[in-house]
Amino acid sequence: MEIGDMSIPWRKLPKSIRDGITVAANLSLHCLWIDSICIIQDDPADVTRELAQMSRIYSQATVTIAASRAETVEDGFLQPRQVNVEPGVSFDLPCSFKLPYRCPNGELGSIYLAPLKTTVPEPLDARAWAFQERMLSPRILEYGSRQVRWLCAHSDCQASCSDGWIPVSDEHRKESLLVDNAVPWTTIVGSYTRRKLALQTDRPLAIAGIAEAFHEHSHENDTYLAGLWSSSLATDLLWK
Repeated sequence: MEIGDMSIPWRKLPKSIRDGITVAANLSLHCLWIDSICIIQDDPADVTRELAQMSRIYSQATVTIAASRAETVEDGFLQPRQVNVEPGVSFDLPCSFKLPYRCPNGELGSIYLAPLKTTVPEPLDARAWAFQERMLSPRILEYGSRQVRWLCAHSDCQASCSDGWIPVSDEHRKESLLVDNAVPWTTIVGSYTRRKLALQTDRPLAIAGIAEAFHEHSHENDTYLAGLWSSSLATDLLWK
């Protein structure tokens, strides 16, 4: 740790971390939070202390960089994207189409046509620890297998076409605990429990930050009980 406090050689950093630093530098961000570096992994006291700060860290971040396409920290996420197509096999195009349009008043404009499903499942989508990062972050810059996406509570744009950032329907906006309290707790838990954890003992920890934010914004007078809320305990225990 004493050596790490001073510096970490660039070549010793995993590819995804190097890519994250590159993105942060290009965004002129001077600070970057990386869990595996900022938390002393073999120090239980430090882990406990920092995990308690997860809600604050992600909800107050300028932007969260999501390396969604990376299977491991060694994979990186800035390499060129590829769409492998076999002859005679149909596939979903990873972008929207811009068509010219003339309004009734004669004004020229454009409309965008996009498939109902503009994204594909990514490795990061299966990781439980990444769930609260997505839910708590006000803004996300996501590097996926097919496209780069910008997600926030007010918009969802993708950069998979030559036209630059293309807005997606409001129906695909990032879920947010901090806007209109629109996401029910049962929906949150349902999405969370479908994700994977290396250690099942981490199950209550990896959602604790979401619970804290949920309590602050919509359940101030309620009591959190290990994944449930006292005000709806009888109903919530009926899950299966």
